[in-house]
Amino acid sequence: MPCLRYRYRHGGLDNCAARRGLDWLALYTTRMRAASVLDSLPRTFATAQYRAATGSAPSSASRALRGLAERGQLRSVGRGWWYRPLAEGEMPTPPIDTPPGVWSPDLECLLDALFGPSRRRIGYLSALDAAGIPLTFPLTVASTSRASTRVVSAGLVHVRESETVLDVAARRFSERTAVSEPDRALLECAQFPRHTARCEEYIGYAICWGGDTFAPDRVRDLGDRLGWRAGLRRIASIAEGLAGSTPVGDLVARPSGAWATLAPKPHRGDRWISLNSRPVPRSPGSGWTDAKRQVRWWTTPDALARQIAG
Repeated sequence: MPCLRYRYRHGGLDNCAARRGLDWLALYTTRMRAASVLDSLPRTFATAQYRAATGSAPSSASRALRGLAERGQLRSVGRGWWYRPLAEGEMPTPPIDTPPGVWSPDLECLLDALFGPSRRRIGYLSALDAAGIPLTFPLTVASTSRASTRVVSAGLVHVRESETVLDVAARRFSERTAVSEPDRALLECAQFPRHTARCEEYIGYAICWGGDTFAPDRVRDLGDRLGWRAGLRRIASIAEGLAGSTPVGDLVARPSGAWATLAPKPHRGDRWISLNSRPVPRSPGSGWTDAKRQVRWWTTPDALARQIAG
């Protein structure tokens, strides 16, 4: 191929043919360079990472990556992010402590496209689902950064959190993605009911039938550490309400008494709170009030017991 340049410089080729040949040579070299650096990059990477590895200009890097995508060596996932598919027979590196049914390479790729290189955590109802509580709800992801405007169209719920709480009581099972521990998932659902529709049902199910996956002592310590008093009050209120509820057929929703001791009474200065984000009904008999903990319910303990037992 170097003889092409020699013949062009010394008149052995007409200018048009030579230019076409040199353009092809430049493109071939660029693509070969692009393919050779892929193994040194993460499976999901940004155009900027490729530019840093090759020292190429922005336009050249984009052209090279598009060429690799056209040949099936890469997949574009938007916002300047690329994903290298597994080769035939290649097995993905198993992430650390992967919750069953939560993580997949495709999900990691989607999260990279939506959140870039920032750390994020699968939490709230999605983390309860990973802990074994049966529910159907869009994937909820927390991060410290703003998410792409495409989060909603991708079917995800985004919660923005501070750096101080993002990684508390969380298992990191890939380079950038973590999942809330079961105790944190329970507490954050109770603390922030606006992010967790029908949270009282799933909390009730977890404290009644979640077994050793959830522990009152661990939840109390975490609540004290994070200052999430409202969440502790809601969990304790649900526990006490269910403890006095009517059995549903052969099922008795009776959580351990330790759950009711998480917050036996409000602290000085605590305000009245609602059980979840739904408005409390004004008609008498349609709701219940836990005066001891200053928690207003939109439903009744018997109705909640029937809901989680059904």
